[in-house]
Amino acid sequence: MDTSARERTVMHVYTADSIRAAEAPLLTSLPEGELMRRASYGLALHAVKEIRRIKGNVYGSHVVLIVGAGNNGGDTLWAGTYLRRKGAAVTAILLNPERTHKAGLTAFRAAYGNVISFSDTAVSGNVENADLVSAIKTADLALEGIVGIGGHGPLRESAAAIINALEEASVPIMSVDIPAGIDPDTGVRHHPHVHPMATVTFGALKPCRILAGPYCGRVSLVDIGLDLNAETPAMQVLSDEDVAAQWPIPGSTDNKYTTGVVGICAGSHKYPGAALLSVAGATHASSAMVRYAGSATDLVLFHQPDTICVTSPKHAGHVNAWAVGPGIGTDEKAYKRLRWILKQDVPVVVDADAITLISRFPELMDYRPEGAATLVTPHTGEFLRLCSAYSAASQYLLPQSTTDIEQMGCSAAVTACREAWKNQGINLSILLKGRATYIAGSEGIYAEDTGSSWAATPGSGDVLTGIVGALVAHGAVAGRSVEESAAMAVRVHSRAALLASLGASFGESAGKTWPADGARRFLSDTDTAGRGAPVTASEISQSISAAIRDVRNGTL
Repeated sequence: MDTSARERTVMHVYTADSIRAAEAPLLTSLPEGELMRRASYGLALHAVKEIRRIKGNVYGSHVVLIVGAGNNGGDTLWAGTYLRRKGAAVTAILLNPERTHKAGLTAFRAAYGNVISFSDTAVSGNVENADLVSAIKTADLALEGIVGIGGHGPLRESAAAIINALEEASVPIMSVDIPAGIDPDTGVRHHPHVHPMATVTFGALKPCRILAGPYCGRVSLVDIGLDLNAETPAMQVLSDEDVAAQWPIPGSTDNKYTTGVVGICAGSHKYPGAALLSVAGATHASSAMVRYAGSATDLVLFHQPDTICVTSPKHAGHVNAWAVGPGIGTDEKAYKRLRWILKQDVPVVVDADAITLISRFPELMDYRPEGAATLVTPHTGEFLRLCSAYSAASQYLLPQSTTDIEQMGCSAAVTACREAWKNQGINLSILLKGRATYIAGSEGIYAEDTGSSWAATPGSGDVLTGIVGALVAHGAVAGRSVEESAAMAVRVHSRAALLASLGASFGESAGKTWPADGARRFLSDTDTAGRGAPVTASEISQSISAAIRDVRNGTL
């Protein structure tokens, strides 16, 4: 197989505490205010770019600053000072005048910026001041610097009133570091909270970028010189370059066995389509052999004649990994097939009905050989079943509803579930599917903000199971963890869904290339909603090859 080495480009996401720890030595070694000036200059450059996109020129534009207390407000004021010097009219709305960053406010006044004080005590949350109303209605852009990474809870009354007025006036909002009202570490959205069209963050990505990705808008990162080597990342995000470098591409000496053979146990007389979709995911993801075991052999052979088909996993032959569960049912026959697969000393991907079975009968996991990797890939309902299996005996607070998951944050919920099973001597890796997908295992958490919701269609998870199975099988021979393999699979699956939704109007299906100006902008719901169309799981599977090429060529 092709093992050409590339430098790893995994992006790391850090908690607020880690960011503060990395800032501490710089705050003592750099001249006073230098770190803030780095952040505010980067913020101002992104604001300039946005203003030019909206209005054409910075000179003559009008920017409103929503200034909270402390350093986040200081960053915003210094950025406003820069914009003022570039010829923009800038109005700073002070939400807490007594605690406004003094040096930032002094510099802003010296640049002849306009200042309006507005607080809960002054106006009781109503935007009635004529100057304030005029500033909001004439604004081309608002910089929201209400709270930074130390902020928690919903917007206060005065801040909520200003944000509501900006939204009613259709003023685009750029949040500073994090959107106010969204917890930086858990991504929990308090109500009310800011709905920015963009966020400019400093030093490193924060967990809320992944955990509440759609509510952060477009996120840009400003490098302020933090050394985070001593800090443990809260989660990891693979880059397209890293996925491309590790994808199973056959080398000059490879054959159908050497890049990882996967066994697929899926489908039943009631759900034969699950077998076809899972096999399609696997066959399009890798050039290695796919072995299917189940009752839908005729259907699979008709649509995928390159698949080896048998009726029982026992007769499948050698595989490097198994993927089991989609559509197999939960009867005794399914139980026995799952039990046999779990006994095998290879990685196993457990999905759908197989998750239901191990949730009902956790003792099934006792059949796993010591050290053999097991990856479960639940959607929210299946995940809650996993949590319920050991909730009574667990020392961990486990979610019992979707509301619990939202309040805990998905990352914390996945970690708690994994630890509860581990406490019973069962080592699971967990992939929680969703618009943002979380993969918890021994390497920590991988996160994938898929960028769009086109994959939210029936059968899409079956296709993903096949892709994950193929990548896990390849990882078994290439020395890659099941968690990283799963993250790679999620990236290509979501890209395939996006390409399928765009159809012949974009990409290689129309013989076109993607725009050169960083066309990853197409990866947001707001950008694709007007271009894409709903897709089926079959269409997603048919776009996998195009998605792999897209990731490998760096065209999207």
